[in-house]
Amino acid sequence: MSIPPIQLSEETRSTAWILVVSADEGWRNQVGGAFGGEEYDVATASSMATARHQLGQQFFEAVVTDSALLDGTGLELLAEVRAQQPDAACVLYTDLDSAAIDTSEQPDIVINYINETQPNALEVLLNEVETMVETRAHTSYPLPYDEDERLAVLDRYLDVVSEVAISFKHLTRTAEEELDVDVSFVGLVGRYTEDIVACRGIDWGVLNREETVCTYGVLEDGPTVIEDLTADPRFERLNFVTEYNLRSYAGAPLVTSDGYRIGMFCVMDEAPRKYDEREQDLLTSLADEAMDQLERRVEASQPKP
Repeated sequence: MSIPPIQLSEETRSTAWILVVSADEGWRNQVGGAFGGEEYDVATASSMATARHQLGQQFFEAVVTDSALLDGTGLELLAEVRAQQPDAACVLYTDLDSAAIDTSEQPDIVINYINETQPNALEVLLNEVETMVETRAHTSYPLPYDEDERLAVLDRYLDVVSEVAISFKHLTRTAEEELDVDVSFVGLVGRYTEDIVACRGIDWGVLNREETVCTYGVLEDGPTVIEDLTADPRFERLNFVTEYNLRSYAGAPLVTSDGYRIGMFCVMDEAPRKYDEREQDLLTSLADEAMDQLERRVEASQPKP
């Protein structure tokens, strides 16, 4: 599976970070100044090299770029943004007509194009970015309605993950044997990645969130079952389907004591298959046991009064 190029802290913020990129200093000042309200923090760059450095230091809610950069094009930059920070909104804000933009080398990236010569262009840009940041409509996967709160709660458990790894391996072995599956694992779903805490049947560490089924699983209160991944357009092209030939998935959420779904306890198999009520109940019990162990570790780590 592909590994994301950066792993940075995922602190929650009251302001949204916007990266503004252009070779034209006046353009940067004008566009960056438009995002000067209290709800935004703005970083600027004149080149792809500088933008890469910024992307390695900070999570951005949106990247707004001109078509011309000192060492490349806006489309080339947005392709890199998609690879490094897939949740970031990508906006090409340029005076070029859409017909003049060559997308042949980047046919798969999803961007928002805004022509800066149109009436009230900056207002259109601001409204578009605000909408995308608030709804996260630019993401390639759905997000829970309480995503920011969920991520903040997840942070409570990250420091104790190493302490439960061995016991989680025993739980995944139980799942593998009881359900007769090829793969079993426990994963914690972060902002951009899923960290695999324990795994049997395959060697996984960190997965891109957009390459997982678990990012859909944390949307549900109960178990998620996909009998045939190749028959579902959301999953048919995922790496573990095309490269590892895994066909079925079942997972139960890890639900914290205050009701947040921070991860999944999952099994997968090379054959399409159903998972009956008994099997789903077993997965739920194993997920509950895993969550209980995390809760106990966190409680034990708290300072004594």
